[in-house]
Amino acid sequence: MDKLGSKTLDLNRVPGAESKIVKPESQTKKTGKTLKTRDKVTLEKTETAKPKGNPELASAVKNALTENPDAGQTTFEYRGKDRKVTITSPGKSETIAREDIESGKLQGRDFSDSEMNGADFHNGRLDKTNFNGANLSNSDFSGSALKGSHFKYAKLYEAKLPNADLTEARVDRADLQNADLNGANLTETYFGSSNLRGADLRNVKAQKGYFLFSDMRETNWKGGDFSGANFDGTHLEGKDLREITLFSKGTDKALSLEFTRLQGADLSGLDLSKPKKVRFKGTEFDQANLRNADLSGQKLSSSSFKGADLRGVNFRGCNLQFCDFTGAKLDGADFKGVKLDFADLKGVDLSGVKHLPLGLKVKSKLGLQ
Repeated sequence: MDKLGSKTLDLNRVPGAESKIVKPESQTKKTGKTLKTRDKVTLEKTETAKPKGNPELASAVKNALTENPDAGQTTFEYRGKDRKVTITSPGKSETIAREDIESGKLQGRDFSDSEMNGADFHNGRLDKTNFNGANLSNSDFSGSALKGSHFKYAKLYEAKLPNADLTEARVDRADLQNADLNGANLTETYFGSSNLRGADLRNVKAQKGYFLFSDMRETNWKGGDFSGANFDGTHLEGKDLREITLFSKGTDKALSLEFTRLQGADLSGLDLSKPKKVRFKGTEFDQANLRNADLSGQKLSSSSFKGADLRGVNFRGCNLQFCDFTGAKLDGADFKGVKLDFADLKGVDLSGVKHLPLGLKVKSKLGLQ
């Protein structure tokens, strides 16, 4: 589909064009001999965009402004590796009719890198539409169909997406801080490395959703269904995992919490035993509340439990190799059949631990653990 307001000039055919692009001092990063890929240059007037001895580049800039005389500025985007410059005209606009939004006429359109702050797409049929890199802050997608749509690097700050259908959408590296996703369908949606901090995720359907390395701190996710979700490397500090559904009969995919940041989180009383299909490894439980949780049979190697409340936790048959228990509370915890090779238990009170391995029991009594 047509891409809004952009042209590309191949500098391989324009000798010396690379050296003619001047970046304002306030925006320049000192990176050595060349500008980094995707560094941008803003030129306010046509005259300043006429490099001497470069008629082809000057002509391209002039044409860009001629097609859009009200733009006010032209933006150059320098790409170091392929030596290309993208010329965009921010002032170029397109009026979209409400009937086109609701009829599905816009499905599959390319709105990438467009300026759409505050746009109203509510109840739209926008499946498989490309919004990559678009500014959609404060936009309204309430109740919209967005299956398979792409929002990579999109700005969705405080956007409204309640009850929207984002099934299998790609929303990686996007900014959704304080966005409203209440009741949205996020089944198998990919949020890799996205900012969801402060977002409203109440009652979402996020079965098999991907939240890898995303920031989900301060979100309100009460009533959400995250069964089979992938939280590998995700920021879940301070979250209460008792507020959401972690397992459901219709989802057979394992819940993944490998290298998840659960510092200060509340998992007290949860059944996370082996039959529940949970993946742990290198998980950070520092200062977390796991009191009376069931982790029996799980592989928790290289996880950190520093300062965590582990009183009454069922660790039976767990792999706890290389785990750090510094400062943890372990009264009533069950260590029957656990693997504790290279675990850090220095200074930890093990007197109240059930089924403590014989070697540790002896060291504990002698004060050598």
